[in-house]
Amino acid sequence: MRKSMKGIEFMFRKADYPGLPAELQELSYFVQDQGYCIMIIPSSMEEEAWANNPDEYELPIPTKYVLAKGWKIRDGYAIVDVEYDHLVGAKIPDEYYCWGV
Repeated sequence: MRKSMKGIEFMFRKADYPGLPAELQELSYFVQDQGYCIMIIPSSMEEEAWANNPDEYELPIPTKYVLAKGWKIRDGYAIVDVEYDHLVGAKIPDEYYCWGV
């Protein structure tokens, strides 16, 4: 489990997602309320995360979204350009959520 999951481990389980690039495998989880996800840091918070503690900025977003929109890896963390609101979280259209593969 990732450090960002401390205290909420019960919501996550490791997941194999078909065709997932090797660099995303260790970041791939099935999340109870979100389906197949990749643990990411929103690009809008990248510098703030590294100035503090990246684990505190990591969050799950749907795997389909990451694969469609792209990512970069920095020190073992995926950075993804995703709209993020501090009150509601990442704003992801419904069509990216996936419960079965």
